[in-house]
Amino acid sequence: MPSLSVAPVLRAFKKARVKSGCLDGLDFLWLEITSRCNLTCAHCYASSGPQLPLTERMQLDDWCRVMRDARTAGCRRLQFIGGEPTLHPEIGRLVEHAARVGFRHCEVFTNATLLRDSLIRTFRECGVIVQFSFYSCDAGVHDQITGQNGSFERTVEGIRQLVRNKIRVAAGVINLPQNASHEKEARRFLRRLGVHAIAADRVRGIGRGEQFVPVRRPTSELCGYCWSGKLCVDSNGEAHPCVFSRFVSLGNVLDEGLVGIVSGEKLKAFRRQQFFGDEGG
Repeated sequence: MPSLSVAPVLRAFKKARVKSGCLDGLDFLWLEITSRCNLTCAHCYASSGPQLPLTERMQLDDWCRVMRDARTAGCRRLQFIGGEPTLHPEIGRLVEHAARVGFRHCEVFTNATLLRDSLIRTFRECGVIVQFSFYSCDAGVHDQITGQNGSFERTVEGIRQLVRNKIRVAAGVINLPQNASHEKEARRFLRRLGVHAIAADRVRGIGRGEQFVPVRRPTSELCGYCWSGKLCVDSNGEAHPCVFSRFVSLGNVLDEGLVGIVSGEKLKAFRRQQFFGDEGG
């Protein structure tokens, strides 16, 4: 009996998903509120560092409007990211606004070196999930990757503060050449600190990560799920399909509005390409 090719079935399935609206709308929003960071991690996709601006075109009212528009558009999940978002002078008010407009799933992605008591209280009161990257239980290796001596101790103390205050935490162990054999021990170390949501990922060839993963096509470094209702807005108001696809500009929320970008043809075209790959739409 001749074998049946699954390709036509897969294409039909994908087209049905498109028609049902899976490439439309907004489910997850990254707000990249600052490009400045107190660290200079070797793999940083955004090439963040201490010399970059703390704030740019987007001001407090602009961020709040984007959050309101996102909720109106049906967005359910939000993450504040940077740079280092806890450096932003309005991070507490931004988190409070996210809770006020109805984001039940709100995350802050931080290196956990700059946490203060008032901010931890805000995280606890607003039900924030704190995510962070971790590299090794060897302080020297961790500090080599972050580019700052003492960052390991400050991150570990930040994690302890979060756990003591019963704030939900999640860690990502990023595998680089410097810590290639450290993942298993890093996971054990984090579990002893009280962190139980732990994932691992490879370094991406984007930003400073290009030194580890030279790539010909930036799209090859994407995870493949940019089509699934995701969007990133940076500190200038520029919108991108995700944090790793900074090479794709979808417009500026200060000029076009978030809803205009979400419903615009640029985003839909990018999502179709990611969903169908080389098959076309």
